[in-house]
Amino acid sequence: MARAIRMNRRMAHRVLTMGLACLMAVLATSCLTTRFTIPHDSGLSVRTVVLSDPRSVKRSHVNGFEMLGPARVAMRAERLTNGRFSMEVTRRDASPLTLSVRTTPYEDSVLHRYGVRITINGDSTTVESSDFRAVMATPLPVGKPFVVEIGNFGRAIHLRVGHSDCGLFRTA
Repeated sequence: MARAIRMNRRMAHRVLTMGLACLMAVLATSCLTTRFTIPHDSGLSVRTVVLSDPRSVKRSHVNGFEMLGPARVAMRAERLTNGRFSMEVTRRDASPLTLSVRTTPYEDSVLHRYGVRITINGDSTTVESSDFRAVMATPLPVGKPFVVEIGNFGRAIHLRVGHSDCGLFRTA
């Protein structure tokens, strides 16, 4: 009888250990983040963090990455305030692409301020902040690459989506 109780305790300990190991594996994979840097011409680098499932972003080359499916990526260039940011985008379907620029990590996560939000959806682009909202026609092909270029100059940003010049937007 005592031997049977000892075996049951050992078995219970093994089951508990296996359960904890499985729980730790699930927690570890759900909290994974992918971090990498993208070099910049100035010698500084752009820190990049994948905020969604790490498998939703694939590093394609030294200064780029591919977003597969629903993905969220944060990019930050400290000490780089004025200049141009451009990226090549290929939409695989008509799902929207949202870019939030001129934010800080604190504002974005705690205060829920998004700076200037650019949403490319179908054949239109919406630019909005707490001060303004503008919608422009930007006919973009699905399955073919186009360029999104954002120029940041002091208190203004200049936006170009594909072949459409969306204009200059004053910001706070």
